[in-house]
Amino acid sequence: MEPALLPLERRIAAPAERCFRAFCDLKQLRHWVPGVRRVKVVREREDGLPLEAIVDHGSTLSYSMMYAYDLAARRVEWEPGVGRRDAVRGWAEFVDEGGGCLLRYAVVGNRDAAEAETVVEAFARWVEAGPR
Repeated sequence: MEPALLPLERRIAAPAERCFRAFCDLKQLRHWVPGVRRVKVVREREDGLPLEAIVDHGSTLSYSMMYAYDLAARRVEWEPGVGRRDAVRGWAEFVDEGGGCLLRYAVVGNRDAAEAETVVEAFARWVEAGPR
C-alpha cells in the first residue's frame, strides 16, 4: 500500500457546509483542480451527491472515481474505479471554525505533497471568490 500524505489543513473564509457542497459538486471540479478537462457523473445518490464519475485529466488520462460521504462530519472519501493506476484515493472534511471552516485533505497515490497543496490552495481561492 502506498503511503498517505499527512492531512493538509487550510482555513477557508466560507462556511463549512458551503465548502463541503462546493467540493462535492463535481461539475465544478475543472474550475479548481489543475488539469481536469471534463467530469461526467455516472451514478449519484438520491440527494444528488455523486457516487461514481469519469474524469478526463490532462491530455491522455481518463479514470473513474467512486465516492462515499459522511454528511454529519462533512466528509467525502474517494477511491479509484476503472483506470486505477491513474487515480488517487483520499478524503476531505470541512469543520466549522468561527465564521469560516477548516479544510482537512489527504491523498494516497501517485501525487506528491506539492500537488496536493496546489489542489487545496486552488479550491480555497475558488470557493472564497464567491457564492457556489
